[in-house]
Amino acid sequence: MTHSPTNNSIPLERKVEFLRDPHAYGEAPDFTVGAIETHMSWVFLTTRHAWKLKKPVWHEHLDFRSVAARHYYCEEELRLNRRLAPNVYLDVEPLCIDWRGHLHLGPPGRPIDWLVKMQRLAERDMLDHAVRDLYVTRRDILRLARCLTQFYSTAEPAVL
Repeated sequence: MTHSPTNNSIPLERKVEFLRDPHAYGEAPDFTVGAIETHMSWVFLTTRHAWKLKKPVWHEHLDFRSVAARHYYCEEELRLNRRLAPNVYLDVEPLCIDWRGHLHLGPPGRPIDWLVKMQRLAERDMLDHAVRDLYVTRRDILRLARCLTQFYSTAEPAVL
């Protein structure tokens, strides 16, 4: 009888190693997966998508230590951010392990963690690049301010 590892027995390092492999994704594997680490998550950049894996961490105002909590907060991130970026925030996908101990994005297998799947944005369209390269105009900032003013004046309060 094959014993499948428990959720807690799969270290973050193994998940990160798997998600750094271009073969893990449904895209042609002729690219290098970019990886960005933050204090709360890892973001993996493929040709078309960005995949966010929340770390099993605890901070004063958040607790991502359980798989259930990470799943919940992935769903909340999707729900809240789709309000302003519906074409960017695409889905929440399970990271699964099969009976042989192999990891997969999505089935087959049992979910051991969750990722937010996003449309990858061109680097030139990221705010830090636009500011650094001086192509954000006053008109762009005013348009953004109007959009956010409209959004926050009419949006239902976000309840977590």
